Amino acid sequence: MGLLLADDEGVLVSARLPIDIPVMDEVDVESAAHALLVALEVRPGGHTLQDLSDPIRLGRILELPDGQRGDAIAITAQLGDASHGVVALHTTARPVVSTTLGQITMRETGDVQALTGSALSGLTVGAVARCWLPGAESSWAIDDLWVVELREIAASVAARIDRDTARALVVAGLSTDPPIDPADVLASEHDAPVRILGPEAGAARAGALSTPGSDAGATVVDLGGGTIDVIAPDGSDVVAAGAGEMLTEVVAGYLRLPRGAADWVKRGPCSRVEAPQILLAENGTRSFLDHPAPVDAVGLLVVPGPAGLLPFGAALAPAEWRALRVRSKERVLVDNVLRALRGSGQATQDIREIVLAGGVAADEELVGLLARRLEGCAVGRADVAGRLGHRYAVAYGLILMNDT
Repeated sequence: MGLLLADDEGVLVSARLPIDIPVMDEVDVESAAHALLVALEVRPGGHTLQDLSDPIRLGRILELPDGQRGDAIAITAQLGDASHGVVALHTTARPVVSTTLGQITMRETGDVQALTGSALSGLTVGAVARCWLPGAESSWAIDDLWVVELREIAASVAARIDRDTARALVVAGLSTDPPIDPADVLASEHDAPVRILGPEAGAARAGALSTPGSDAGATVVDLGGGTIDVIAPDGSDVVAAGAGEMLTEVVAGYLRLPRGAADWVKRGPCSRVEAPQILLAENGTRSFLDHPAPVDAVGLLVVPGPAGLLPFGAALAPAEWRALRVRSKERVLVDNVLRALRGSGQATQDIREIVLAGGVAADEELVGLLARRLEGCAVGRADVAGRLGHRYAVAYGLILMNDT
C-alpha cells in the first residue's frame, strides 16, 4: 500500500496520516491511474532503492515475461541511486527508456553506433563523420566529436548516481564549416592593413616555446575553452573537440550548479565548513578561517570564489568530490589530450617533453594527472617570454612571427 500525489506535499501529507505508508509526490497520477500495476518504493534518505533497482525483483513485482527483462534493466539503470521511485506497467507501449542519447556515423566504415562515451574510447581525432541527437530533425556533419557520460564518471569512483546523472551526456563537436577570413572586415573596421601571419597552432607553438628552459623539440598542447590543439615538433597540428567548457558542463551537470559557479568549483581542491571558523580539507586536515564563514555555508563544501568562499555540494564529502573532480578531468582533458597526441602521429612513449599553454593550463591538478599517464615525459606549463604565464602563447607567438 502506498500513496501517490501530484503536488509536492508529500512530507505534509505523510505527517498527517494515521498509518505508516510510503508517500511519493510530484507523480504523474493520471498515467499511474491507467496502469495495470504500479510499484512504489520509498527508502530513508541516503539509502538506495532495493526493489526497483533490482531488475530481477522488479520483473517479478510487475509480472514481466522473460522477454521483457531488458526493459527492467533499462528502467533500473535510469533510477540510478535514487531513494524513492515509481514504476508503472501499462497495457500499451510507452516511450522506450534508453541509455542511448543519440547516434554517430563512423568516417571510414560508415557504421552507425550509439552515441556513448565508450563508443569513442580508443578512436582518433576525426573518426566520427556525422552525429545525431534526439530532437534533431537530421544529423550533421562534423570534423571531430568527444563525449563524456556522467554515469560512467560517477560509477568509476563508486559515487552516487541519481536519475539526472544516469541520463546526462556531455557532447563537444567541431563543425565542418569552412574558416572565415577576417582580414577584410578587420581592415575596414579599423582602417588599417591586416595581414594573416599563419595558423593559430603555429603561433601557439612559437609563444609556448619562448618558455625559459623549454626544449625546441617539445610538443605543445594548447588547452582552450572549446578545443585542444596539439602541435608536434615538426609543426603539424591536430585540433580535438572538448576542453575547458566541456569540463565546466560536466561539473555543472553533476552538481546542478550554474555554469559560472561550476567554473570556479572545477579548478582545484575544496574544503568543508565544519564550523563557522573551521575548514576540513580533502586530505583530512583542519584549518582556521580568519573570518567566520556564513552560517548557511556550515556543512557544505566550499572553494575560493570571486566574492569569498563559494558553497556547493551539500550531499558530498570532500574526498568524494575530489574523486569525482579528478575523474572528470581525466575523462574530459587527459584522455582527450592522449587521443589528440595519437592523432598527431606521435607515439606517446616517445614524447619526452610537453608544454601546456592556454587558459585551462592553470588547472593545478592537470600537470600531475597528465604526467602520470605519460611516464618519463616532462610535462610543464608555459611561461611565455619568461614573464607572461601560460595564457598568452598565441598572442606572443604572433609577435614573434611578425618579427620574422
